[in-house]
Amino acid sequence: MTPYRAVEIIEGERHLIRDDFGAAGPASADGSAGGPRGAAGRPLGCLVHITDLQLADVQSPARFEFLNRYFADPRYAQIVPVQRPQEALTVHAVDATVRTLNAASGPATGAVIELAVTTGDAIDNAQWNEVQAFLALFDGGLVVPNSGGPGYAGVQSLDWPDDIFWKPDGVAAAGPDFFRRAFGFPHHPGLLERAVREFSAVGLRVPWLSCFGNHEALDQGVGIVTEGLAEALVGARKPIALPEDFDHDRALELLTERPEVFMAGPATEITADPGRRAVTRQEFVQAHFRPGSRPFGHGFSEQNRLGGTAYYVYDTPAARFIALDTTCLAGGAAGCLDRDQARWLEARLAEVHSAYRGRHGPEVATGHDDRLVVLFSHHGTGTLSNTRAGHPGPGGERVLGAADLLALVHRFPNVVLWLNGHTHANSVQARRNPDDPARGFWEVTTCAVIDWPCQTRIVELLDRGEYLSIVCTMVDHDTPAGPRSLDATDDLASLHRELAANVPLTGAHHSAGAGTAADRNVELRIAAPFPLGRLGRGLSDQCRQPEAVNFSMAVSLPSSLTCAAAVRPSAQRVNSAGLPVTVTTGVLALAVIRTRCGPGSAAGRSSLTSSTPTGALRSRNLAMPSRCHSTSFRSALTARCSQPGAPRRTSSWCTKYSTTLARWSMPGIAKKDSRGGPFLMVSTSRG
Repeated sequence: MTPYRAVEIIEGERHLIRDDFGAAGPASADGSAGGPRGAAGRPLGCLVHITDLQLADVQSPARFEFLNRYFADPRYAQIVPVQRPQEALTVHAVDATVRTLNAASGPATGAVIELAVTTGDAIDNAQWNEVQAFLALFDGGLVVPNSGGPGYAGVQSLDWPDDIFWKPDGVAAAGPDFFRRAFGFPHHPGLLERAVREFSAVGLRVPWLSCFGNHEALDQGVGIVTEGLAEALVGARKPIALPEDFDHDRALELLTERPEVFMAGPATEITADPGRRAVTRQEFVQAHFRPGSRPFGHGFSEQNRLGGTAYYVYDTPAARFIALDTTCLAGGAAGCLDRDQARWLEARLAEVHSAYRGRHGPEVATGHDDRLVVLFSHHGTGTLSNTRAGHPGPGGERVLGAADLLALVHRFPNVVLWLNGHTHANSVQARRNPDDPARGFWEVTTCAVIDWPCQTRIVELLDRGEYLSIVCTMVDHDTPAGPRSLDATDDLASLHRELAANVPLTGAHHSAGAGTAADRNVELRIAAPFPLGRLGRGLSDQCRQPEAVNFSMAVSLPSSLTCAAAVRPSAQRVNSAGLPVTVTTGVLALAVIRTRCGPGSAAGRSSLTSSTPTGALRSRNLAMPSRCHSTSFRSALTARCSQPGAPRRTSSWCTKYSTTLARWSMPGIAKKDSRGGPFLMVSTSRG
């Protein structure tokens, strides 16, 4: 039996200098290690890369966990694992990660994190309830891990008829489970019931960008969601084994094209749940356009929302971020890029280059200003190998693979970084331009939060004169080394990491996920593609104005009123009685002021449909807002922000003109709340 191991917290690794391109000269290309603040430089921005959460509905009827029994069969190598011992605790690991990142800063510059970039597979099985859990964790709100009936009813239950799964509640009637017998996994009675309880998440305090991966689109990240599978997702029948006549030689093909055949074997009855319904790419994108999203839509544009695409541009003073959709909707875990998207990418790259190499060789001058470019996508160059027919593309054009995409990107020298995930392993590769090996870009792949080492990566950009430094630092969530109890979410996150460390083939005793030292804490150097002194500083969107006007006002909050309005650029600092808050809203934002809920109302919830119509209110103007950027909040008051240029959103009662801060009263309601103070709302008036 392989011994079960505890996690120990040790000193962090020093940063390894990588100058594969020779950007800083021979003296610095020795791969030496040192502190991240070893050389002076002008900070350009600080972001965090988060990928592969794989938040799973662990009781879903269309997750075929029983396939784990075939882990040693090479015909299932691209399918398993379907289930992990730690997966019911992933929501808590993600919550702990978010809270850790909220308090983190860049070790090279000391700068606060300004932006979070996600690169797909935030969910596991293309289900609506998984999307809702993801957005609640990242935006803040009520996280509901459970589905179906009350309590846990899944493959890790003691009474589930299969011993291939870890069963934390104890020993089943048939004897110890496989993980207990072979790897000494512990017992934690009551863990599963605790894991699926709903809880409140604080959400990321910085703007974050979303990305579309294969697990957002496909069953288990592989199979097309057919009509039959979609029906099974919201049904009450969960398979426990394959049918007797199943063709194992075609397992991957069948899962990809006809996943409903995996439902044909013996099954058990479960509680159906309409929240498990399949989610399309368009629905996934639309779900991000929520009051409070920063930026509005989390990078996705109105064109994405209406057209169902998932690639976009996000501009900041220091860099242009370009999100690519590399998922193949025709099935299969590997990625690709359709020709339409490639043409779009070429145009977006040209917009931030003063000159680039044309398709046939000669240089093309544009007259545009130069800006650094950061690409991000779910798949990287090593996994852009999907050639399945049927991927949407104009005229049935052949999809692009890694070689095609690299050839395109190398024509644009301002591309310095490509962030991606999918492999669940840390990797850093210098992608050299074959026409000029001293040029190219860095491809940085970050490990998964779901699997060991369960980390994220801080990325800092520094202008060091002749070259650009990209300093990468791995981040563990700040929880105890081991669980002290099952009462706190930090302990559940800690147990998630400990279990992940002990999983066979992917745990801490295998180096694949963690990568080598050269894939983790590194300073990546690359020649400046243009004089970096031209760039502004920061990775917040460009509606930010450092000289924004602040003012203070003493208010207290009402008991249960909500008002929404589309607002002009504005920034306010408000000190409420006992509730200090900072209220900042975005250009053409949908602002929502949320207050305490009175008796009988849902705590902490706000919706446009239940909001008070502005026409029923009387107002006296207090101040006119002046400038805007983002949102931070404490306690009961929140104000939400949108990306510049995002469409204004309305309801039947909410118009889009000017906005004022006002003291409100309603007919029949006193002008002061129970504590004797006025209350703060946002109103909209024509003008």
